[in-house]
Amino acid sequence: KEMTKYITYGTFSADPTKIKQRLEAGAKVVQLVDVLDIKTHANGAYDKHKVRFCANGKLEHKHNAHRNPSSPVVDTAAHSMIVALSVFEGWTNYVADCENAYLNVTEDQPRLVRVSQAFMDIFVSLGFHNPNNSLILAVQTGLYGYDDTGKNYQKLVGQVLTKVGFNQCPDDMCIWKYTEKDTIIITSFHVDDFHFTTNNDTRFLHVFKQIQQYFAFNKFEEMNSFLGLSYTKAPSGINIGTEALINVAARAVNVTNAPPLYHPWKCKDEITPETSSPEEVAEYKSSIDYSSVLGLASYVCQRARWELQFHTNSLSSKQKDPNVNDYELLVRLIRYLYTTKHYRRYMERPEYDAQGNPFNPRGGRYTLTGMSDADYASRKTDRKSISGSIVYLSHSTLSNSNGIPITARTNAQQTIAQSSNESELVAGNALAKRLVFLNNILKFIAPNPAPAKLFMDNEGAISIAHSVGRTKRSKHIEVKHFYMRELIKNNKLTLHSINTHDNVADVMTKSLGKIKFRKFRESLGIKDPNESTSSYDH
Repeated sequence: KEMTKYITYGTFSADPTKIKQRLEAGAKVVQLVDVLDIKTHANGAYDKHKVRFCANGKLEHKHNAHRNPSSPVVDTAAHSMIVALSVFEGWTNYVADCENAYLNVTEDQPRLVRVSQAFMDIFVSLGFHNPNNSLILAVQTGLYGYDDTGKNYQKLVGQVLTKVGFNQCPDDMCIWKYTEKDTIIITSFHVDDFHFTTNNDTRFLHVFKQIQQYFAFNKFEEMNSFLGLSYTKAPSGINIGTEALINVAARAVNVTNAPPLYHPWKCKDEITPETSSPEEVAEYKSSIDYSSVLGLASYVCQRARWELQFHTNSLSSKQKDPNVNDYELLVRLIRYLYTTKHYRRYMERPEYDAQGNPFNPRGGRYTLTGMSDADYASRKTDRKSISGSIVYLSHSTLSNSNGIPITARTNAQQTIAQSSNESELVAGNALAKRLVFLNNILKFIAPNPAPAKLFMDNEGAISIAHSVGRTKRSKHIEVKHFYMRELIKNNKLTLHSINTHDNVADVMTKSLGKIKFRKFRESLGIKDPNESTSSYDH
């Protein structure tokens, strides 16, 4: 089936003249390699085997290699914000899968690939014209493996969307907006996976038919899955599940029959710099692919199970040489995920505003609210501080609510902080940059948002950011982290204090006890659907 697509789209040519022209233009012959994958539905059910042929571009000249391939991918937090906006507004969400995305692109570089005789035998049997039985082929359309193919594809998508009437977001090239009278359509895409949300289904279907004049789509439906996650409509919004992915991870570490575990790590559990002897880790290495399992767990936690980002981030620091403790903590993490695999991330709109009136999004402005935190010099392997943050999309009429969580992050700070104040400012500064980026996108999709709000629980850091409490000892901090002060001065950001017991970002920086962990897990919108949901006010 995949080979048939290449024939249909005219991806390869065995014309001797074209091959000669490309050789004379300096093209290098690279091998055509294949990648086999098994696709599953969001519920874990088998979908299909998928093979993709790629140019082994790393053998080309370094400027044309696939060492730094660029694929058009929407920012994860920005996409989550779009979905949250659709929940607030009550819009419909659709997904579509662009068929043979890169094959729609015309190759503008002189490129050649070599195929095997077995490949060519099948190719010819399917109708490919190759009278001279050449195993060297000229490349005529976009092909995976070349770093500029993604850029060319993104340019093509932009041309199509512009013709249909969309405008591009200047801050994320994969976000576009269509407006006509009262109709709004917002689309974002992750390579060939498109997400649309609209307030006018009838008009959207008409616009989508126009897009179909340029691109074929092999899937178009209301959103029930996207990028491996399941999306379920609920009376007050959407909930997001990752059960299928967690099942894969659980089978990989053989914990499907293990006793349930309702808390990931104990407070004393941590990554240590010690190394284990080859004999000590041999048993784990023979049965667990540390990097592969951790990569899958990290994807799950970055997309939906945010309460575990500290854990996956900590484990990632030991990928090169995990010790026995690292393997045991990874297995414990997967056991917890498997026990709670039915938990879902909820994106819910409120029934009432802060005044007790039925909620109406047209009665105010959208606001981004962020919380940041840092755990000073906590990572024993290098004594770097850990930053944590959480961002909510809220509404000015919901003064007592944090809104809908749209993104959460855990990161080890790049430099070693010299004080707790500095570590808190590093965390706050990073979140401030993120809030400005997201607020610019919010202005594009929902005009006139209120200035973003940033909450921190360190009074010393807040004082420095507000230009008070300055001392000679804080001078080095001011030089490195002046950005927040500038944003505050220009009214792009407001900085507020929050009690450390209410700072949800705390769960992103350390292992917490059961009570606080569960409290903040719910504040992240992650709940057990079998239990009664708490109020919207976190």
